[in-house]
Amino acid sequence: SLHSWILYVYLTKQITDISNEISKLRKSILPVKKVAPSYVGLQDEIAKLRQREVVLENEIAKLEADISDSKFFIQSLKKKLKALDNSIAVRQSLDLIPIEYCPECLSRLSTDVPDGHCRLCKSLVDNTRGRAQAFRIRLAVEFQIKESTKLMQMDMQQMDENQANLKVVKSSIYAKQKQLDLATANVQNSKNEKIDQLIQEQGFKEGEICL
Repeated sequence: SLHSWILYVYLTKQITDISNEISKLRKSILPVKKVAPSYVGLQDEIAKLRQREVVLENEIAKLEADISDSKFFIQSLKKKLKALDNSIAVRQSLDLIPIEYCPECLSRLSTDVPDGHCRLCKSLVDNTRGRAQAFRIRLAVEFQIKESTKLMQMDMQQMDENQANLKVVKSSIYAKQKQLDLATANVQNSKNEKIDQLIQEQGFKEGEICL
């Protein structure tokens, strides 16, 4: 009958409309980066935090390398300082040992020699010159150790600060990502529920046609 035909056309159109809406909803369920613009802000925050994370990790790695180099350099300077101290001690000890015999003929040397003069050639001897030079070098090495230690301590302090900041950044990334995942999941679930409702409604309309 005409009435049945009109009802059939009406229900068919409704079914087609429902099918189109289901198709649109399914296409809108996309990865996080293509979800609604309301989540772009969260994504931008996470991206900036991850950039900061990389910067901090690179800075920490560089500081660790610098600290390692400083430790090695300071150890080398301390060894040099010890060698200088040994050299000074040996020089002082040698100065206290008198030369009593000539190294050439082994004859006993005269003791009637003025202070500060060589018992062999009687020339003036400056015993303080070598020691003074050694002490100057020692002071320079001590200064290098002091300055290098100061710089190393500054690097260690900066590394501690960076590591603390890195923990905060990682914690923020985790919280923001969790927030984004939860929000995205809610959107997807809402769309899936809507699709289920439309499929059910479509089934009812198809059932009416069959009747």
